[in-house]
Amino acid sequence: AGIKVTLYSDADQLLKSYYIGGSTPDERGTYIVMAESDHPAVVSMPNFEGSLRPRFWMPANDWRDRILFRLDPDDIKELRVNYPGQPNHSFIIRDEEGGWAIVPFHDDMVMDQGEEKKGAVEAYLRAYSSVGAEAILQDDVLRDSLVRSEPFVHISLLEKNGDHQELAMYPVSIDPEGSVRDRLERYYAIDGNGDLYLTQHLVFKKLFWGLEFFYQNAEGDN
Repeated sequence: AGIKVTLYSDADQLLKSYYIGGSTPDERGTYIVMAESDHPAVVSMPNFEGSLRPRFWMPANDWRDRILFRLDPDDIKELRVNYPGQPNHSFIIRDEEGGWAIVPFHDDMVMDQGEEKKGAVEAYLRAYSSVGAEAILQDDVLRDSLVRSEPFVHISLLEKNGDHQELAMYPVSIDPEGSVRDRLERYYAIDGNGDLYLTQHLVFKKLFWGLEFFYQNAEGDN
């Protein structure tokens, strides 16, 4: 059976509809037929030989966008970054008249950090312009187990248009006997919709600043 492909514009207007068939006898092309047509054609891709059918026969999750944050700093109204296990590193960034304000996440914390680094907040917020997950996971048991535990970090972001995003991240248990790939640092992440993702530390570490990183007396490389 053919795979039906239907393309729509942003205005939900039908642009094109066609069916993907099997491979040609030499397996260098793929049969395709437009909807309501009886005349198939053979299609191929530049610099590629083989069937195009597998590119359209994928699980629904493989089609989904895995970008978790895609924001312009100018669109951010408030950002809360909470490290439950390290409350002294947690902070809030707010867009206030006259510029960005950064304060401790917890009201009872005494703020004695020294002089704020010029441009530090802006540099940090630019990290949210594009950051994505490695994979989308379908594991209700794992997700339910994670939400009952304490996350490494919980990020809550409010945009000026009223949109709100949340992300809770949980370290993946590392098996020292596993492969090199298994030993790479990863996190499970759950967004505000309850969707579960697998993420990489190398991608997300740019979001893992602590409050002290925004001040002149901070140590370490941010």
